[in-house]
Amino acid sequence: MTSASPAPRGVYLITPDEPDTARLLARTAPLLAAGATWLQYRNKTASDALRQEQAVALQALCAAHGVPLIINDDPQLALAVGAAGVHLGGTDGDIGAARGLLGPDAIIGASCYDQL
Repeated sequence: MTSASPAPRGVYLITPDEPDTARLLARTAPLLAAGATWLQYRNKTASDALRQEQAVALQALCAAHGVPLIINDDPQLALAVGAAGVHLGGTDGDIGAARGLLGPDAIIGASCYDQL
């Protein structure tokens, strides 16, 4: 995404901390089918293996609906599953490093808190 691209619009979903992958997909699929335009995978309680499993499954689901998947906090996972981008919290890494890893077309979001 370049600075000349129009601002993305639509419904931006953020997943809950769901330990069951099948249930996560069952809860997410109808929302994508109903027209959600973005999905952020955010699971702060899962193991690395479960996060990998869920991210792969969500990427396939998002691809089937033409919806970009954004991975929370983990540029490496975003790269590994072919996600559209990453969202970084205030202590989750450097935006420049994420850009270098994911490339110029990746979507990179950041939490600003009260520091706009």
